[in-house]
Amino acid sequence: MAYYPEEKKTALKILFGSHIALFNLDSAYLVMQELLPYMTSVESLKTIETFVSLALAQSEYIKGLKASEILKQPNDTLRLLKSLCYLGIDSLSQSLKQLENVDLPPAHYIKTYIYYKQNNKLKAYKEAQDIQLSLLKILVYYNAGYLSGIIPYKDSIESLGNEERLYTEVVIYFAMDSMGTTSIEEKLKKFLIKNPNHPLIYPVKLILSDIYKRKGYYKRALDLLMEINVSMLRDSNLIARFYRLKAESFYRLQKFSRALVIYDTLLNYFKIYTDTNFIHFRRGKIYYLQGKLGMAIQDLQHVTQESRYYGWSIYYNAKVKIKLGNIDDALKILRFLESHFEDKELKFYVYKLKGELYEKKRIFNLARENYVKAAELTSDPKTKYDLFYRAEYCNYKLGKYKSAPQLNISYIKKYPESPKNPELLYELFLYYYKTGLFAASLDALDSMINFYPDEEPTLLALKYLVEHHRDHQIEKILLTYSTKTKTFQNDVFLLLGKLKERTGNDEEALKFYSKVKGKMKEEADICIMDILYRNNKLDELLNYAEDLRENVNTRSGFNALIFTIKALRNKGLEEAMWTLIDQYRMETFRFKADFLIFISDIYLEEGDTLQAIRTLEEAEKIAVNKQLRRKIEEKIKKILEGI
Repeated sequence: MAYYPEEKKTALKILFGSHIALFNLDSAYLVMQELLPYMTSVESLKTIETFVSLALAQSEYIKGLKASEILKQPNDTLRLLKSLCYLGIDSLSQSLKQLENVDLPPAHYIKTYIYYKQNNKLKAYKEAQDIQLSLLKILVYYNAGYLSGIIPYKDSIESLGNEERLYTEVVIYFAMDSMGTTSIEEKLKKFLIKNPNHPLIYPVKLILSDIYKRKGYYKRALDLLMEINVSMLRDSNLIARFYRLKAESFYRLQKFSRALVIYDTLLNYFKIYTDTNFIHFRRGKIYYLQGKLGMAIQDLQHVTQESRYYGWSIYYNAKVKIKLGNIDDALKILRFLESHFEDKELKFYVYKLKGELYEKKRIFNLARENYVKAAELTSDPKTKYDLFYRAEYCNYKLGKYKSAPQLNISYIKKYPESPKNPELLYELFLYYYKTGLFAASLDALDSMINFYPDEEPTLLALKYLVEHHRDHQIEKILLTYSTKTKTFQNDVFLLLGKLKERTGNDEEALKFYSKVKGKMKEEADICIMDILYRNNKLDELLNYAEDLRENVNTRSGFNALIFTIKALRNKGLEEAMWTLIDQYRMETFRFKADFLIFISDIYLEEGDTLQAIRTLEEAEKIAVNKQLRRKIEEKIKKILEGI
């Protein structure tokens, strides 16, 4: 069937549009070649612009360039698109060439960006004056040192749109180096989501990773830095910032070898943008942590006296001396630091380390003195009171206290606000209980329940009491505690259930177990099924276990399966039991090896030794740990010995 030219043109336009809609560039290009001869010059321009725009959107820059070459006299829009294609393949000079005499607003933006990438600060600055407020404009002004042109933007932030507001806050971040709030973080993240192919995406990621680093989110910072193409950060200052952030993130994540590689890069290529004293100090510290003491000393000695890291480098020299066994030399260095440096944080570590060394040398009066000085310099409660306790321990060693319990009692009275007190009361509770002073142990426990109901040591004391003591008082203590704690209520119900079980009151135990919620419910479910099985409430057990065994990868689900098999067997429902066994034998789940071991016991009880061994061998193949495999091997060996 023959088409008239106009009909063919219409059909080809529809076909071209379909391929464009489906993002099928290759097919669209072939149709476009056939379509263009039927089009006017204006139509041809629009068609090619459509194709090149799609190629850009899909990062198919070569295909976009190929299409843009079809017309010998492109308009400004097509030249702009062609420039972006060259930019996509990092051909900056060709991209710039396409923009000669192009006066569209985006052209100024692209030229600014290219000059910025070429580190041509003057041309970038001149071109940036013709573009609207943007992150690029900010970066260019920043790199050109034109901070006075940046800061005023912060005063007009409310009059700007969302994106401009983002850029303005970024200006403040760069120019004043004081950003890092949640608001800027959220806006930067939204920018990355909305603009995945934006030419400024890498500087934005750099800013966001810096914010994460300042907040201590080093893993997040590193993940974002790994997405950055460093070649897109043509400004040396930004590249140095990138490497500094990356090295710091690796260091904080204890990936020391990778941090060292980047520190070498900074020293070799970015010295003018880097605090070399800091890098030498940080490398010295890493080498110290790695046990490379000679290399540590070399780097630490490179830190100059005017550096704020000078005192810290001396401190780590003292730590190197300790590693080498020269405690007296280390103490000399620490005394020098104490008398010559006023840095509060440094002094804290000096006093703390001196205390530890004097205690090691059994000079307890000096150890105590330094622990107290260190405690007075820290605002962290746990650290402060741990040090006060070390000081009191030194008093104990000097004979001030007759016993360790007396030390604990004295400390608790002296420092009633100490976060260490629950731990010390627990020690007192155990001491009194194990020495037969039950009333005193209950007094210690009572203090824990009343003053520290949501601290872990209080729960540990109650667990110990339930496990080791037989007394009607315990239930009353647990019930009282359940009204005071907000954190451990489920643990208490579980303990009450176990207490009732131990005294033979299974019905009461079930009531307490049924109250357990959250993470502890799994253990409670197992206890409930055990009680139902022991009391021969098999129908009730089967109903209870039915839903639980749907999730056989949990402990409660696996136990529900085992109890179901036991219940079916006890009820004489052998066929139903073996159907269930066959069903789960075909499945893969976390406790499959344990399941097979259990099944092997059933085979043994029924006299099918061969099938029991085969089942155990199957279990051995999938057992995930040595202990379980050893258990299986011993069972097989025992069976074979009995044949």
